[in-house]
Amino acid sequence: MHSNWLIPVMLLAPLVGALVLFILPRQAAANLGGKLAFVFSLIPTLITVLLISRFNMAEGQAWQEMFRYNWIGQLGIHFTVGVDAMSLWLVALTVLITPVTMLDAMSKIKHRHNEFYAWMLLGYFAMLGIFVAQNVMLFYLFFEFSLIPTFFIIGIWGYSNRRKAAAKFFLYAFAGSIFILASLLYLAWAHYEQAGSLSFGLKALYHTGQSLPLEAQCFVFAGLLIGFAVKVPLFPLHTWMPLAITEAPSPGSVIIASFKIGAYGLLRFALPMLPLAVVHFTPVVAVLAIISILYGALISWVQRDMKCLMAYAVISHLGLCVLAMFALTTSGLTGSIMVMINQGLAAGALLLVMGMITQRYATRNLMDVSGLARRLPALGFFAGFFVIATVAVPGLNGFISEILSLVGTYVSGSPSHGGSLGPAYAIPAALGMVVGALYMLYWIGKVFFGPLQEPAMDDESGTPMPPKDLTMAEWTALVPLAAATLFLGLYPGPVLRSLEPAMNNIKQNVLANENAVPNAPAKAMASAMPVAAKSSLVLLARSQK
Repeated sequence: MHSNWLIPVMLLAPLVGALVLFILPRQAAANLGGKLAFVFSLIPTLITVLLISRFNMAEGQAWQEMFRYNWIGQLGIHFTVGVDAMSLWLVALTVLITPVTMLDAMSKIKHRHNEFYAWMLLGYFAMLGIFVAQNVMLFYLFFEFSLIPTFFIIGIWGYSNRRKAAAKFFLYAFAGSIFILASLLYLAWAHYEQAGSLSFGLKALYHTGQSLPLEAQCFVFAGLLIGFAVKVPLFPLHTWMPLAITEAPSPGSVIIASFKIGAYGLLRFALPMLPLAVVHFTPVVAVLAIISILYGALISWVQRDMKCLMAYAVISHLGLCVLAMFALTTSGLTGSIMVMINQGLAAGALLLVMGMITQRYATRNLMDVSGLARRLPALGFFAGFFVIATVAVPGLNGFISEILSLVGTYVSGSPSHGGSLGPAYAIPAALGMVVGALYMLYWIGKVFFGPLQEPAMDDESGTPMPPKDLTMAEWTALVPLAAATLFLGLYPGPVLRSLEPAMNNIKQNVLANENAVPNAPAKAMASAMPVAAKSSLVLLARSQK
């Protein structure tokens, strides 16, 4: 097969699988739907393995395996796809997580099987498209389409408050996408004014955005920031996520928590396109990121719903991701990507574990269960393993993410590294990570250790029914995630080396324009850090009332 066709085939596989499942009779889908969806989801996985084997890591900043089709040439919209280092590893995360969720769903979805798996495959198709699109309008179409499968997955197969969760998710995401569309259209119009032709090509709009004056860049950046901050999510646009993750079925929760399309959008579009605005807005975004870190960590500490605890943990870690991104150092930018990958693995795995507990005991309240490692030792092992990864113990993947992000933020502002942040931002972020370790250790200690405490579970005849440990499908789902967690912790070198050229390009492009911004308020905003910490404490106190 010619290399240029690899990515189109990768996109086509889940799309064809979804169409097959939609036309499959419901009775047949009850037995075959999950197996068919799993098979179709493995095709992109195999293609991604081939892409990684062919990828030139030394040229990680360059787009490779390109495919281009002149789709709507009059409007400058082309079906152009490819991978660079940043998109390659996020595609790899997607093709690892999605088949795992298919396996997990087989024991949890009890009705309308064909529709559920079809929507899952369509969401898979959209996520892959987001990461490989090289035309900004093509990216936007995939981005917008990804809302539809998630809306139906939450609204049909979720828990008791699923309709409210689905509606809130859709309204937030759709409203944010309007800001993104307006910004992209403005850039395309500016390109038309400059070049006399319409184009939505990534390189063309990079050049156009960089040539705009500060005021215009700030206008466009504000639209992109609002739109992508909803999907990160970044405080104060985060309120849809805890409800969506809590009310979604376990596979849907994993998808929502694992794929970082908001952070990816900021790094792919906002930073390289609008360097003057990035320098101007960096202190503001950094303060919002610090509030997200502290607020998410503190609110997680007082949660009793396990999935809600995990949702706020995701918000906290993604605050670190955004902070490291806007540190504008090579280690910070690389750490930001590693947070997307590694936190996606850990959050997805822990949500799977929590879903397995809920399936066995019909409760998400961590106060209802205790000492489960005695009853479910294999599940307890995986829970402990992924918690250790989340709290950044050296040797597992979370450590490299957090150390790169915090060090990159700490050295930001020094003459040798560039940027405008520094210790005033890194120290509160590190405090948030310490609090994060405490609430995750509290969760694992309460649920899996101590005296055995279980809700009464009876079968149909009223006979007490002790829950069984992991099934073969659950082993198959958790082992690949654990292997990836261990591999990235012990041998992150290939990923880091491939990302470094791309991150250096972004850094140099932004910092080359740093002196062009009059009165950039970076140093003045450092004084806002105590306010950020105080705000998080006030929000925590209010949440406990």
